[in-house]
Amino acid sequence: MDDRPPPQTRNSSRTLAVVAVAVLVVIAIAGIVLGVARDRKASPVATTALSGTQPPSSAPTAGASGATAATDEAPNQIVFEAASDTLSAKATDQIARLAEAAKKESRTVSITAKMETGSDRAERMELAKKRASAVRQKLQDNGISLGVLRVEISEYPVGLVPAREADRIVVNLR
Repeated sequence: MDDRPPPQTRNSSRTLAVVAVAVLVVIAIAGIVLGVARDRKASPVATTALSGTQPPSSAPTAGASGATAATDEAPNQIVFEAASDTLSAKATDQIARLAEAAKKESRTVSITAKMETGSDRAERMELAKKRASAVRQKLQDNGISLGVLRVEISEYPVGLVPAREADRIVVNLR
């Protein structure tokens, strides 16, 4: 006599459900990966958050680049002259427009500076902090609360930040 149990019949509905769940999991993971990749166009080596109480300075500091600032800036990019943390009249007007948009839409404001690590890292970091602080202070002067401001400085290895990018502060409404 044969004591083996009869083979189980396949349930195509169960197999189909397992495959559907697996496909949904793969799609969800791909969406997360693409979302993170879109937020981080370039991976910084380090990010330093500034405190909300540091006052801006107008004293020039040895800077990130010897070239003058490029003129092809986007509406959310505040351009500084090389080795300067002084806001131009154009930049002041630009910040005022960004502040109005942030207040109108009740958005938080992200202020981002880029710098390269190098032998003059301390000077570059100080200049980036002063520039970000100047933009932050001007936003506050235009009615943006310190509570909705986020300031960060992204530090990249040498060669990854073009000179024109190091002379800009990017202001994003979130």
